[in-house]
Amino acid sequence: MEINMCLKENPSGINKQLQELAEKVVPNSGLDLYDVEYLLSKNILQITVVDNTTGAATDDDCQKVYNDFMPYLDELGWMPKGIGLKVSAPGMYRPLNRVDHFTWAKGHHAVVLLTKPLSDTEMPPEITGKDSIRVKILGADMSGVIFAHESFAFKLGYDEMKKANMDSDNLDLA
Repeated sequence: MEINMCLKENPSGINKQLQELAEKVVPNSGLDLYDVEYLLSKNILQITVVDNTTGAATDDDCQKVYNDFMPYLDELGWMPKGIGLKVSAPGMYRPLNRVDHFTWAKGHHAVVLLTKPLSDTEMPPEITGKDSIRVKILGADMSGVIFAHESFAFKLGYDEMKKANMDSDNLDLA
């Protein structure tokens, strides 16, 4: 299945090795791995962690993961030389780039950037023709995400989305 949106379901090469290492190290801290990204241009491994009971991670949580991860940076032969490590929480406007991110975000609002403006004549006029929409997430599976705009529910495939981020639930826009 070709997916235009940058869902991170199948990393490869060094990204796969880093993902597997993070999946091994992060749970030891009592946290869940939210995302792993190797920023090649900066030579930084960025690990995003979250406590799924609170939906956040504290500075102390991030420091613990950092400390647990550091011994591996020098020890592993495949690790890029001089790699830096950044551990953080995903934040309020966290990117949604995996199916489990959308599943976790069920009931919350998101801003979705579309690959092309919505043109379905059955869509509410407020979002028809828009290439960016603010919607509530109702559910997700491998084929796409079910959203709601006011009382209108609809499903978009991942190939119809360029990018999605959580949005504040305190806004009364959708």
